Amino acid sequence: MAQEAGADLTPHGDQEFLLSENLVRLVQIVFGLVVTQSLVLYQEIIRNPFGQGHWLAAMALASVYMAVIWSWFDWHEMMSRNPYKVLTKETDSDPVIPAGDPPGASRPRWGRFFENSRPFANTRDIERARVVSDLAVVTVYAYLLFAIEPFEKNPRGNVGYFLLGYVAIAITYLLSGFSRQMVHRWRSSNTPPIIRYLAVATVLATSYFFFYPLWNASSVWKQSKGPVELLSAYWVFAAGLATFVYRKDRKKFSRRRAAVKDASNAMRIGIDVDGVLGDQIAYMLPIWKKRFEVTLRFEDITEWNLVVGNSNIAIEIKNTMKAYPEYALSMKPHKHARRMAAGLYERGMLVVVSARPEEAAERTERWLLRHRFAYDSYETAKEALKSAHALDVLIDDYQGNIKDFLGSDKDRVAVLVDRPWNHERADLAEWIPDRLAIVTDLADVPDAVARLTNNRGMSQRTVLGRALEATLGRLQKAHRT
Repeated sequence: MAQEAGADLTPHGDQEFLLSENLVRLVQIVFGLVVTQSLVLYQEIIRNPFGQGHWLAAMALASVYMAVIWSWFDWHEMMSRNPYKVLTKETDSDPVIPAGDPPGASRPRWGRFFENSRPFANTRDIERARVVSDLAVVTVYAYLLFAIEPFEKNPRGNVGYFLLGYVAIAITYLLSGFSRQMVHRWRSSNTPPIIRYLAVATVLATSYFFFYPLWNASSVWKQSKGPVELLSAYWVFAAGLATFVYRKDRKKFSRRRAAVKDASNAMRIGIDVDGVLGDQIAYMLPIWKKRFEVTLRFEDITEWNLVVGNSNIAIEIKNTMKAYPEYALSMKPHKHARRMAAGLYERGMLVVVSARPEEAAERTERWLLRHRFAYDSYETAKEALKSAHALDVLIDDYQGNIKDFLGSDKDRVAVLVDRPWNHERADLAEWIPDRLAIVTDLADVPDAVARLTNNRGMSQRTVLGRALEATLGRLQKAHRT
């Protein structure tokens, strides 16, 4: 199995790689035992698939073996890119609050206990859950195989519980994919095809349970063997066909995503963290209330340098970010932030660009992963210098960043996320609506980006070209000043 690019090459990294290999073998052994046992159990069907009423069971068995073989190949391909990291444990996440709460923070004791004992506090715990979910996939395959036995010799038997196995398969695929995305990023799992597969499997199972008793009890069909058997055969065939279509859909989705991501002229979209993805204000409000005896609401923050006591909110947030890891890890995502990121991710390279200090970068990435944000890379930028990054589009909540970004390159476009502190927009009026959109609901951002880029007929330039143009623009600006 190939080691993941950028993996740790220290003895600890070697040890983790070997442990991942052993865990893969564990899944392989269980997988092999399940298939071998089914071959023994159904040897009569395999020898004589069309005799003694075996034809329906043979059809179901072929459907499961087809799913098992595809899953086997795809899982090993995925594991070569995303091995288990069960030894990795971030030092500042155990306990989750190493330096305590910021002065003035107040939370109930049960809240502290929950956050310090939560099961997914670090990579090690998530990867262990991923191992369990992969074993669950194998267990569901075992259920599918052994669920054939009730109608092995009786094609009129109920195959509904067999069909439920396909629903369980899709669910375990989702669970395994979710845990993988929390460590190896969004691209490590193709969630949309799995959701479509789950929807189809659910419809098949529920519709069969609805029709089977009607067909089986109807006086019209009571003396006939054909209709009930055909009903079961149609649904078993449909389940196998759904699995086949899912695998094709998954490959097509992967190729389409790769074509967008890996193209040299892929559109690069930059997105901010504080104020766009995460709510950096809510956590600080009770702290300011206790420390400065001032009661503020989110909508009261009408300027980024709003004075609180003998300080201002920009300084307070920056200092808290440096001193207390809990702040970066516990920030809540804004409403529809994940939905927005997922939509933008499929349009090009999504780069998270934040003005947070360097020491907060690792915790910020961990926060992004734990909340399953779709993104390709993370970059640190000084405030008002996001124009220095090779980006075509910027989504931000700070007018200064937007102004500098749009002024640096006439081909660039931006989206300003409406917040109470950015309502002074006179300097941005010249770019509305051709190059700048203002949105209130984050769910509208992908459509706004699509409209801006389509209307502008944005030129497809290489990443190097964009970087050179940004550098030249900064040099010219410095020369003029």
